[in-house]
Amino acid sequence: QLANMAMKQLMQEPGFEEDKSLVAKLNLVKRRIKISILKRDLDAKARSERFRLAFRLPVTEKLDEDEECALWTPYSKQHAWGRLYLSRNFMCFASKVKDLVTLIIPLRDISFVERVDSSVSGSLINKAILVTTKNKAYFTFSEFRDCNFILERMSDLICKQPIIQRTIISEDKRSVKEHVELSTLDDVKEVAKEHLWELHFSEFGKGMCMYRTCETHQLVLKGIPDRYRG
Repeated sequence: QLANMAMKQLMQEPGFEEDKSLVAKLNLVKRRIKISILKRDLDAKARSERFRLAFRLPVTEKLDEDEECALWTPYSKQHAWGRLYLSRNFMCFASKVKDLVTLIIPLRDISFVERVDSSVSGSLINKAILVTTKNKAYFTFSEFRDCNFILERMSDLICKQPIIQRTIISEDKRSVKEHVELSTLDDVKEVAKEHLWELHFSEFGKGMCMYRTCETHQLVLKGIPDRYRG
C-alpha cells in the first residue's frame, strides 16, 4: 500500500512523463501470450486428430491425457511398452512396436479401476492400475510416471459416463439362433474361418475390448465370418 501511494504521488508531480517504451513492451508481451495460447490450442487439436485416426474413434473425441506405460499381455506372459490414451469416452493403448498390441476400451464398459502393486507371473509390477470391465475382463497397466494422477483422471472420466440400459439376450436363445445359422451353413471355408476366429477369441479376448495384435490383422485379411461382422 505504501508503494502504491508513493507511485501515485510521483505520477501526480509536474514534469512526470509516461515511458512509452514500457507500453510498447507490454503490448509485445500481450501479443506473445496470444500467439502462445493459439499455438497450444492448435497443438492440442492436432494431437486429438492423430489420436482419433490411430484408433478410428468418432470425430467428437478429444484427447484428455496420455502417458507412457506398460501393458501386461496374458497371452504372451510379457509386458508390452507403449502409451495409454484417455478421452471422454475411451481408454486406448498402443504399443511402441507397431501393431504388436492395441487396446480400445469404452469407458462405459468399465466397472472399476484400482491401484495394485503386486506380482504377476513372478514379475514385479510398479505403479500399476488394474482395469476391470463389466464382462469380467482384466487389464493391467504399470510403470506410470504419475500413477495417482492417471488413476484420478480415469475415475473422473468413468464417473461422467451415462448409464445405458441394454437388452440382454439369454444364453438359451443365443445358442438356438447360432445352431440354426450353423445348420444352414454350407460353405466349408466359412466354417473354417469361424473356427480360426473362435480360437483367436479364446486367447486374445472377444468384443470391443479384445487385444488387437498382428494375428488379428492377419485374420481380418483372410476374411471375417458373416456371424462376426457385426
